[in-house]
Amino acid sequence: MKKNTCALIAGFSVLTLVSACGSSGTESEEETSSSTNSSETESADSSSNEKLSEEAFKKEAVAYKKSLAPDTIVKVEGTVSQVLPEDQPGNPFGRQAYSLTYYSPEQRDLFTTISDQDNIKRNDQVTVFGRFTGTTDTGTPKITGYYSETTEPDAGTAGKEVSRDSLTFLGDYVYSGEEAYHYYEAFLNNSDEYITPDSPSATWYDAGGSEAASTGGGEVQVYPEIIPPGETGYVSSKITSTAAPVEVEAALSPVVSENRPAQLNVENEQLNRSTGDEPLHVNTAIENENQEAYSDIQLYTLFYNAKGDFIGLEAEVPEQSIRPLGTLNYRLDVTTFPYDESSGVAGAVTHAYVKTEELD
Repeated sequence: MKKNTCALIAGFSVLTLVSACGSSGTESEEETSSSTNSSETESADSSSNEKLSEEAFKKEAVAYKKSLAPDTIVKVEGTVSQVLPEDQPGNPFGRQAYSLTYYSPEQRDLFTTISDQDNIKRNDQVTVFGRFTGTTDTGTPKITGYYSETTEPDAGTAGKEVSRDSLTFLGDYVYSGEEAYHYYEAFLNNSDEYITPDSPSATWYDAGGSEAASTGGGEVQVYPEIIPPGETGYVSSKITSTAAPVEVEAALSPVVSENRPAQLNVENEQLNRSTGDEPLHVNTAIENENQEAYSDIQLYTLFYNAKGDFIGLEAEVPEQSIRPLGTLNYRLDVTTFPYDESSGVAGAVTHAYVKTEELD
């Protein structure tokens, strides 16, 4: 259900929203005569937008991307993760703002403004139409919003099954480790829903096509736990078997999730090698851009070969918590690959999120 609010949100992202209500030409002129340079700019923007009807403004909007020029009319959508008072550190607008999780393959973090701020609360799903006005000192895009739509989560859809045809499997990787066989596969969520796989399982086949083993329950892991529309999920499992499996088939039953994981930035990632029992480790810096501490952090690191193929993952829950606006330096010791397999690892990408947040 959508509610339109007039006059004034970004893959697996944080967007900040602020009030940007338009005024009549007379009111804009009066405010301009006694306003600061910032207010003058806003008044000019309002006058410019008054030349377009709401319908025309929305029709002209394009999805945000990094190559856009300032003043481009854009459309962004996502989930509000935090309400920011005007004096809160990190708020670039100097008035009440909102952080929004924005799922986009290109941009995770955005700042924007939003209208009717009394009706906007944490975990609201919103679409904002506004103008891209540049970036902060740290490179985060800023958007001044003029029209917004709030989509109220339908609790009745939680747990609803999503067609398995909405998942596209992107290829698997199976290898023999120490007394075990490992299976990894990536898949794409082609649905319009935030999904979580229900009761994932895997069937292992030998060279003759016979079933060698099956895994399910806690023996099959999926990361991240909530996969946004258009995003990629990853399956991991392993078995001990005397018959070398040559093929694995995963069975995922996706259902609609009412949860939204808070994403954390990962910076300064380094893949390092050693000669010990754990020949690989990954050093990362996990950044918390929110005004609350988190203790239940899920990390998962994806590994790639020299061709860029996904060949495995390692997941871990750090014992340490992360402070508001803080950074957690973390070392992940890789146990996924034995020494003779580790040489095939050419790159690693780590993701971090806070395990499920219930919608209000």
